Amino acid sequence: MNKVEYLSNIENCPINKDRISCMMKIYNVEFSDTLARIISYADSADFIDDERRVLTFEEIVDAGEQLGVDFVSLGMIPIIDAYDNDYIVYVFGEAVWAKFNTIDQVTFKKKNTLQELI
Repeated sequence: MNKVEYLSNIENCPINKDRISCMMKIYNVEFSDTLARIISYADSADFIDDERRVLTFEEIVDAGEQLGVDFVSLGMIPIIDAYDNDYIVYVFGEAVWAKFNTIDQVTFKKKNTLQELI
């Protein structure tokens, strides 16, 4: 799947209220429509182009434990594995999309939309 197909799929995906409710309890924040649709669409680990793998809902929920990073405290939610310990994340406090390196714990390439980042 390429990024245009992925973005189209999430745009047309119905929101899964149970998943969003679960995530809102974990993060204690409101989810934007786009983020809610991404979470709702995360049934399988889709590959986008060559170097992006969308995390499944289970991976997103369990990301802190699996990656050894307290995403809740950092106010970000990982969505896409961009390889080499980089993840595309949504940063709640700034309402931006960014890349985050789990080893260095550095946030970089902040953009206003997911489309700009992938």
